[in-house]
Amino acid sequence: MNICFSVNSEYLRYLYVSLTSLFLNDPGEKIHVRVFHIDLSERDRDILAGLARSFDQDIQCVHIDKEQLAGFRPEPYPLEAYLRLCMPYMLPYEVDRMLYLDADTIVEKPIGRFYATDFSDRYAVVCRDLKLIEAEENGEKHTIRDESSSYFNSGVMLCDLKKIRKDFRFEDFVRYAKDRDFDLPYADQDILNGLFAGRVIYADPDLYNYMVNMEVTCGYSEETASKAVILHYAGNCPWYKVKVTPSHKRWWYYAKQTPFYDELLEMKLKGLSLPKRLQ
Repeated sequence: MNICFSVNSEYLRYLYVSLTSLFLNDPGEKIHVRVFHIDLSERDRDILAGLARSFDQDIQCVHIDKEQLAGFRPEPYPLEAYLRLCMPYMLPYEVDRMLYLDADTIVEKPIGRFYATDFSDRYAVVCRDLKLIEAEENGEKHTIRDESSSYFNSGVMLCDLKKIRKDFRFEDFVRYAKDRDFDLPYADQDILNGLFAGRVIYADPDLYNYMVNMEVTCGYSEETASKAVILHYAGNCPWYKVKVTPSHKRWWYYAKQTPFYDELLEMKLKGLSLPKRLQ
């Protein structure tokens, strides 16, 4: 399996937790992880190499120069948000299938079945963004809205790289942003929704992109949460000062098995606030 992440150095500790959950829950699978980054240090890369050795897995760090992302604006999201747009063109061309995961996810069960989903001539397998759909139902307007398809969350995305490379160049993603004068509240996610509209397969979000933040607004179902394969903590990251939900315990279970546990716990106790762009 080919699984990709994009992080900056600050997010390394959270990536470590995510990878720990992935390796622990799919021990029989050979997983090739590629971490796209702009600023990981040699020490950061050594830490990830040590993690790979401890699980007999493969982690490669792929450095992207800022100049390659010069067409995008670095605010309000960091440039790393656009790294996933580079991935189809930076991965070896013999890699034709990729699962992208945000670093604020954990994997609770084997993902081979999801990874093998038939693309049926679509660009990606995704999950509807239930958080944003709920916001729209409450009157919040969004600039990227295609009535023919549901808005999807790009934090968990299984991509048909062969088809994406055939139909798009990297410059097409940049042009889409510029044509809208960067009026993209959700950055790369808006770009992907705009260009992939009507050409994606929707998977069950309760299984493959369980949005923990929804536990705050919609309540918690132990049965639903226990079936989730991938939990996503977007907007309710456990290491910040946020409303604690039952699924936070699952993230801390994996965090406790990493060398960053004490550091993460100290951050939590200090009550670091969630950045406004992630609220």
